[in-house]
Amino acid sequence: MIPYYALVLIPYGIFLALSGRRKVSSALLRGVTLTVFFSILFCLLALRDETCGIDLARYALKYDEAANASWAEVWRSEKDTGYYLLQKLFRTCTADFGLFLAVVAFLSLVGLWIFYVRESGHAPLTLVLFLTVAPFTMFFSGLRQILAMAWTVPALCFARDNKLFRFLFAVAAASLFHMSGIVLLLLYPACRIRITPKWFYGLAPTMAAVLFLNKPIFRLFMQITGYDTYDMSDTGAYTVLILLVLFTVYVFVVPDESLMDKDTVALRNLLVLSVFLQCFAPVHTLAMRVNYYFLLFVPVLISRIPDRASRLWRPVARVSVWVMLLFFTGWFFLQAHMGADKLHVFPYVFRYA
Repeated sequence: MIPYYALVLIPYGIFLALSGRRKVSSALLRGVTLTVFFSILFCLLALRDETCGIDLARYALKYDEAANASWAEVWRSEKDTGYYLLQKLFRTCTADFGLFLAVVAFLSLVGLWIFYVRESGHAPLTLVLFLTVAPFTMFFSGLRQILAMAWTVPALCFARDNKLFRFLFAVAAASLFHMSGIVLLLLYPACRIRITPKWFYGLAPTMAAVLFLNKPIFRLFMQITGYDTYDMSDTGAYTVLILLVLFTVYVFVVPDESLMDKDTVALRNLLVLSVFLQCFAPVHTLAMRVNYYFLLFVPVLISRIPDRASRLWRPVARVSVWVMLLFFTGWFFLQAHMGADKLHVFPYVFRYA
């Protein structure tokens, strides 16, 4: 558990030590805190054992098998060609799977690190929400999908700046690493509209209806796209859905709309989209995995809201930061101690121990 304590408590300590100092601006404070956090996380990802992550042993086996595969065979892969080409390239250079893990860790984190440093409103809140609400454990297991998720930040930036061709390139690149990356196409329309609190009266009953009818709706979607429906089941994935609904109420009620810049509004739109996608998570794990791309933005959005609170809700917003910090920090450590994850990330195991 010590590595996970370090991942959380060292950035917290640095934030508290630097807070209030005249020579330390809020931007510098945010940058230092989150840089330390992502640096520690990179070390944990790069140095983990193959048992730390349920899929990692299988990835290690495939990495070794790549030595005997020809480039033509890799190129003809039916899906996730980008990942297998990257794997083949590195396996040609080195047999060290640990080095490959380090490179994948860097590629998957660098975009998030830059985005979080630039966009976060409160560094400790951002990092603890990343650990609990965003798909933190996926970074330890699903190499193909986290490389696809690495394109999420560029895709969002291109969508916000209305750079359509660059956006489409980012989506295509994500899809080469994991076929679920095609869902990033939803970023473009999500950044083009402005969902206001007035929409909430229509969104709430619509969300309720989608949740109530999630099985037939998802079954129809699977049939249209040609996927089998035999593995639809009750996944019990309601916790994150409840949290996302509470966050949605928070981001529509607390802020002063005149203080909501277009980037924050775009992030709020993505939260609404994420809620709709999460409505299908209780019936199929595919919906959960698709939503991972959008959950990455929730920590930044929530951290930006307190500074944009209306006069009426400003005291509540200040208190909410500390309440969320305490709650989600406790939740993370409770999960870690109980080993309450399906990806076998807890406890942490060093590769070279």
